[in-house]
Amino acid sequence: ELLYFRPLVDPIKGRPLSDLRAGETILLDGGEEALEGQIYLIRLLKDGHYELHGMLAGGGYFKCVTPGDIKVRVPGLDEERLQKRMPLIVMIMLAVAIGILLFLL
Repeated sequence: ELLYFRPLVDPIKGRPLSDLRAGETILLDGGEEALEGQIYLIRLLKDGHYELHGMLAGGGYFKCVTPGDIKVRVPGLDEERLQKRMPLIVMIMLAVAIGILLFLL
């Protein structure tokens, strides 16, 4: 059964549709709660719209058409960003510690 959904839009922390690839998971607007859907096809239409086809986590298939390259909510995005920031935080703390040691000597 093919169901029509809208992706959850997240203009600040979301990922642009142009960055997504087949096999990735996005969150869809399921009314009261968000649904996870795995994308298996992304098409850029002539008028600039994006068409997505995929499978829902609970079974079934979905299709959605968006008005352009919008940013959509992706599960686990906050964890990915935190992991990318961790080396930077560690380097800053290490630089501060070395600076304090050099100052004390």
